[in-house]
Amino acid sequence: EQKAPNRYHHGDLRRALLAAVDEIVKDLGVEGLSLRECARRAGVSHGAPAHHFQDKRGMLTEYATDGFEKLLGSIAFEFDKVGIDDTLGRLRAVGKGYVNFALSHPAQFKVMFRSELLENDNQRLLDRGKQVFEALTKSLAAHWAATNQVWRKENLAQISLAWSAVHGFAVLAVEADLLRMGEEGLLNPDADAVLDQLLLIAEPPRQ
Repeated sequence: EQKAPNRYHHGDLRRALLAAVDEIVKDLGVEGLSLRECARRAGVSHGAPAHHFQDKRGMLTEYATDGFEKLLGSIAFEFDKVGIDDTLGRLRAVGKGYVNFALSHPAQFKVMFRSELLENDNQRLLDRGKQVFEALTKSLAAHWAATNQVWRKENLAQISLAWSAVHGFAVLAVEADLLRMGEEGLLNPDADAVLDQLLLIAEPPRQ
């Protein structure tokens, strides 16, 4: 009981609670998540999660927001490996960072896109999601500019297609059993090989 105030004072309580949420979601799914169980696993007082998150929806919203922050970090990590002028490489980095995050944090990745569980008007959640979207749109626009193509609003459909393709592969990659069906595997689990094919979606239309 004495540890909870100290963790909060030193700024560790949020991290401890989110780690507990992640553990519970992995073990029991979102159905098994509660403020009390979160407090028990984090080793803090029963009132500590409510102080930070208010309720289960707030707790999952913070968990999802943390996921988007990690996703942005994963994309930034891949950006650092690519030259600023390599527009196709930077576009590929968005996809690779996205898939790598999903594979590293599968439970969190699934919760991030379950809007029925989240506070969808939460500003931090909206801002982080927007930043991920902008990483894709800016990289796509830069690649088109490098090939002397004009970016227009009509191209938003292409962005949706690109995101859908990468997200779809990430979901299938997380659901490992789907990748192992049959002797040869239903899908190629090599993210690099798949992303090379998905990049074809990002190419400007031929005039």
